[in-house]
Amino acid sequence: MELSLADPHIASVSNVETMRQRRFPVLLDTAKGRHRAGFSAPADEEPVQIALKLLEKGWTAYRIRFDQEAGAWLASVIDWKRAA
Repeated sequence: MELSLADPHIASVSNVETMRQRRFPVLLDTAKGRHRAGFSAPADEEPVQIALKLLEKGWTAYRIRFDQEAGAWLASVIDWKRAA
């Protein structure tokens, strides 16, 4: 039996391999408390990727970590408006 890429069975197997990962919210940890950053990321995301997304939104993070107990990414940021 010869398999081809057009075989529907193979297509369904590849769909299983590309299942969506669970995503966790990214929270900004500021002097005023924790706030949602407005996006989420999977648990295995590289922290640098989260830092780049935060930069696009105008935030500079000095520490990014995944907190399993909170079920969220925590990004420690400086609120420059408050600091100035």
